[in-house]
Amino acid sequence: MHGNNSLPFCNSCPLGKSTKLPFQLSDSTSKFPLELIHSDVWTSPIISIKGSKYYVLFVDDFSRYSWIFPMQYKHEVFDIFLKLKLHVENLFSSKIKMFQSDGGSEYTNRKFQNYLAHNGIGFRSSCPGHPEQNGVIERKHRHIVDTRLTLLAHAHLSSNYWIDAFQTALYLINRLPTRVLQYLSSYEKLFHKSPSYDTLRVFGCACFPYLQPYNTNKLQFHSKRCVFLGYSLNHQGYRCLDQSTGLIYLSRHVIFYELSFPFQETTNTLSAETASLDFHSPLKTVTEPLPIYHQPLLALQTHLHKTQCSYYIHHTKYKYPHHSSYHYRTYPTKHYNSQSYHY
Repeated sequence: MHGNNSLPFCNSCPLGKSTKLPFQLSDSTSKFPLELIHSDVWTSPIISIKGSKYYVLFVDDFSRYSWIFPMQYKHEVFDIFLKLKLHVENLFSSKIKMFQSDGGSEYTNRKFQNYLAHNGIGFRSSCPGHPEQNGVIERKHRHIVDTRLTLLAHAHLSSNYWIDAFQTALYLINRLPTRVLQYLSSYEKLFHKSPSYDTLRVFGCACFPYLQPYNTNKLQFHSKRCVFLGYSLNHQGYRCLDQSTGLIYLSRHVIFYELSFPFQETTNTLSAETASLDFHSPLKTVTEPLPIYHQPLLALQTHLHKTQCSYYIHHTKYKYPHHSSYHYRTYPTKHYNSQSYHY
């Protein structure tokens, strides 16, 4: 209709055929670090081991270098942004010029907006229901989530360890060459030096950290079999999980066995034990659930040979033992059918 105004405009067509208009590729690029920061919050369907349900992601548009922070509540975004702002502005001797996110309340609330205005930081927000306008952060989300799923699957870890997998995935992504930066890594683009790949290890593999400083006597072993859960950003060391205690040891002196995955061995052991129990279980002979009026009688028959108890069927009430011979439940006769039962 744009080129020929002589044709009548059909009001019904937009009502029934309206779709999204195509997006044009953006050619805008940042010239220096912290010129534009992208941010978004991701919600996990599973609570992590540490009790987190969300993570907030920040991406530098110049280098595509990213920072990730787990959270329990969305209102933590503002405090995390304050700490990140102080850290990166001091590290790179530059100021954040522009901030871009969606229209979530964690970004558009008065406290956050007042802080941006008082510090001269511009704010850009995508239109409601238009994630395409946040393409940089949305693609980064997908890259991180896909890498996280791959790490968890290969290590046979449960989804409760998604924070460790996310942090490890982002650690690797920041150091991988990307076509967006002419096959430079985000780390090299931002810090002007190549990352070291010699320290990379297989996520979730067996590891043996040096634990003699933790020993209380000289007869204790110098190490313990643990699970490698990623890298520490505040230490030059590895994070090693002790499965028996749930403790995480930080150590530089770690021996890795990258062909063994402790969680896979645990899963196989549990599966074998479950299969053995199912094979010997007499409940396998029951193919269909019994009617409701048979269930108390089945419980009575099961407990007769274990507990000395008395039971009777009366005109209005029926009693049977529950958990012990001293506790009884009373059920009206109307819960069962009218026919008599003889033992």
